[in-house]
Amino acid sequence: MIKINEYSINSNITKELLLESGFTNYSKNRLYYIKRLFTKEVTLNITIPVTKNDILDIEKTDIVVLDENFLQPFTPFYIVSANPNYKATETTKKIVETYNIEMDTLVEKGIFKQLKKEEKKPKTKVRK
Repeated sequence: MIKINEYSINSNITKELLLESGFTNYSKNRLYYIKRLFTKEVTLNITIPVTKNDILDIEKTDIVVLDENFLQPFTPFYIVSANPNYKATETTKKIVETYNIEMDTLVEKGIFKQLKKEEKKPKTKVRK
């Protein structure tokens, strides 16, 4: 079974921290982060919008794992996300492993936090 960890953005981040951590401000209205995941064809891309007042719009943060050959989401990654029992190739397993490591690095820098199991799904009561 392959496990893709889940993360949420830290609400206390600053533009300065993001820039120090490898995000670029190639565009006035967004900060951008890109890292290769195991192969040169698959990348982790994170975009955080910046308002006209230079405020981070973290609610609209976009995280995507892209297939650079086709400039679209890397389908096997998202299949594993939906079905951890999917029989993934070794390359996909390495991509997931590299994704988790890269995101954990951003957790250590204070940009993201890893969601705990109980944070993922709200507890509900089952009627009998």
